[in-house]
Amino acid sequence: MSDAPSETINVDRIWITVVRISAGMIIRDFGTDAYDQAKRLAQQAQLEQNEIAIRLWNAVADEIAIRDRTKLQ
Repeated sequence: MSDAPSETINVDRIWITVVRISAGMIIRDFGTDAYDQAKRLAQQAQLEQNEIAIRLWNAVADEIAIRDRTKLQ
């Protein structure tokens, strides 16, 4: 048997952790402008044609939006 399913789960958990930590750092550093900053970083990554960074910063922007929406409720 292969450990592929458990490796995939671990990679997914690591990705989620990286996104959440990054979102927290951006919120800490940029406050209410955090979402816009994450989008700017995604645009910069797009200019650099860095697919992983594009995916990361868009996920961070989504996480920030979710956190903001949660605070509003």
